[in-house]
Amino acid sequence: MVKLIGEATDEAKLRNLAYVAVGKIVRRAPQLVKKDVALVQKFFDAMSKEDPETRLGVQESLSLMADAFKDIDPSCQSLMEALIMQNIEQDQPQSRLMSVQYARTVFPSDHIPSRYILLLACGDTKEDVRVEAMKALHIAQTKEKEIEKNSTKLPPPKLPKFTDMMKYISEKGSLRVKTQNKYVIGNNTLPFIPQATYEQVNDIVPSHMSLLVDNIIPTHVSLFVIDIIPTHVSLFVDDIIPTYVPLLVDDIIPIHRSLFLDDIIPTHVPLLVDDIIPTHMSLLVDDIIPTHVSLFVFDIIPTHVSLLVDDIIPTHVSLLVDDIIPTHVSLLVDDIILTHVSLLVDDIIPTHVPITGLGPDS
Repeated sequence: MVKLIGEATDEAKLRNLAYVAVGKIVRRAPQLVKKDVALVQKFFDAMSKEDPETRLGVQESLSLMADAFKDIDPSCQSLMEALIMQNIEQDQPQSRLMSVQYARTVFPSDHIPSRYILLLACGDTKEDVRVEAMKALHIAQTKEKEIEKNSTKLPPPKLPKFTDMMKYISEKGSLRVKTQNKYVIGNNTLPFIPQATYEQVNDIVPSHMSLLVDNIIPTHVSLFVIDIIPTHVSLFVDDIIPTYVPLLVDDIIPIHRSLFLDDIIPTHVPLLVDDIIPTHMSLLVDDIIPTHVSLFVFDIIPTHVSLLVDDIIPTHVSLLVDDIIPTHVSLLVDDIILTHVSLLVDDIIPTHVPITGLGPDS
């Protein structure tokens, strides 16, 4: 069929039927193309080359083949990402619509590059492209509502990690503002069309936060409380303590005690007794004490004794002998004694002693 498509260049209707036939064959036998994206790439390229009538057959064929790549080989995954990333920016709306379908069908809902492609498609100029992209992005919310409605205990839908998704969008946005795909509004340059793409970001962020608060945090907290803490406490109580306490008591403490008693004390005590103490005692007895005693005996005592004998004692003795004693002796002899003797002889004795036994001739 592929060969027929290449040979029937002048028969548009035949090529149209051949394109659709290839899609139906791949849908029934997906193993034929699962490890090779060359056929899909060829059909995406044909989308921009074929006439409008044949282009509808190419679009139908690509749509039929999408499910064949759900379990795409990991070696082909990056090629498929690059292919739909390239076609989401094509001028042909059918190419952009098929990029949205492949981003939604081939990759899981937590695949970051495909979610980014869907965000870009939310700002598409064609309504059918925008609608399909929005449906794909809001599939998580739809599943949540179905779960609540049916009251079934199904696992929550998978979503990309919020921080990883924001980092990827930021990196891609930094690259887009340097290309012709940027949007200039006044003095501001934006990487994405603001009316649609940013609106979807505002919708996705609450969805992720709700999922985080309602499902992820309770699940992990419960896992931590019910499983992790009891497991580790049990491990600590049942295994680590019984294992390491006997090891500590039986091996480590005896080994270090033996090392301390048999090696460290015997080695350092003789060193202390035989070398360090004698050396310092010898230094004290032979050098420090003799030096300071000699200084005291030969310098300090003679100096102070000489000062006492030569200066202080003679000065004070001379002052005592020459000044103080003569002055006070003279004061005693000349003033005090004479004054009191005169007072005694002249006043006190004549007054108090009576004169008796004396005649006229006496």
